[in-house]
Amino acid sequence: MKSKYLLEILHPRINCPSYASFKILLKEILTKLHDVIETKLKNAISICLIVAIWTNKMNRDFIAIGAVILNNCFEKDFIVVDMMKMPSGGHNTENIKKSVELMMNKFTNLDKSKIIGNIFLF
Repeated sequence: MKSKYLLEILHPRINCPSYASFKILLKEILTKLHDVIETKLKNAISICLIVAIWTNKMNRDFIAIGAVILNNCFEKDFIVVDMMKMPSGGHNTENIKKSVELMMNKFTNLDKSKIIGNIFLF
């Protein structure tokens, strides 16, 4: 592994002999996670997006999207949909719009008419 710190956060049962192996494993996990999120969004009868925006200690801006979903059994669930570093220019309307569209467009099977509301947290 390139970083002893990365190796320390892995569970001891995960035998990860190299950085390249870890990258492959992480990519597989992220793909499965994306599929689970997409399935939950696809099966929801309604979706309310929660958009959170913050600046870290190094003055970098981030945005995340969560969703409160209601499934066909009228059970409520909360999922974290995605997060990313904001484009340069900070927390302006255009950057927020672009970022939300970029993150939500990753879910090709999403029926956007199910989105019934948005909540913004700054």
